[in-house]
Amino acid sequence: MSRNREHEFSNLVREIRKEQVGNGPREITTRFIDTWAVSEMKGNLTNVEKFMITSSEGKRMVHEARTELVKKIYDCSEISLKNLSMQKL
Repeated sequence: MSRNREHEFSNLVREIRKEQVGNGPREITTRFIDTWAVSEMKGNLTNVEKFMITSSEGKRMVHEARTELVKKIYDCSEISLKNLSMQKL
């Protein structure tokens, strides 16, 4: 795959993160492997989350909150994709 395509995909991921979380990662690296797009993000945590993960309870809370956030993003994406598919019909 071309670097340009990977760069475009990374920018798309950054835009979605900014929209859903309010800030984007510091760095994104994307690779295409077969039918998968794998994006590695660095610099995702907010200052509050960085402080929270200094304790085991804080790590658990940040993990749970991020897991729920990802689930909501997938739910919204799924709805958007369904709406887009219906518009094309």
